[in-house]
Amino acid sequence: LFNHIEIEANLSSGIKEVVASNGAFAALYTSGDVFTWGNKTQSYVGDPSQLSSVTKLASTSGAFAALKSDGSVYSWGEADSGGTIDASLSSKLSSGIVDI
Repeated sequence: LFNHIEIEANLSSGIKEVVASNGAFAALYTSGDVFTWGNKTQSYVGDPSQLSSVTKLASTSGAFAALKSDGSVYSWGEADSGGTIDASLSSKLSSGIVDI
């Protein structure tokens, strides 16, 4: 887990939205970047390199999803909570999505 000072410094301004799961949080900046913190042992904290140009976040009890400006969706977290996109859905979520 991050310490209080590190989280506070990263969340000082420019926050558009914050969503939560049972074990973590994700903050969306107005720049489209995402900052996550919380329970790393259950993969709640995603790969930040994949999280740019984000327009909206959503969460379940154990996973997160990010809608990107190109209409694609990136998800992370527990597989049974939606954190892993099934291969049969992957192509359907690669573009053209307008809301999550």
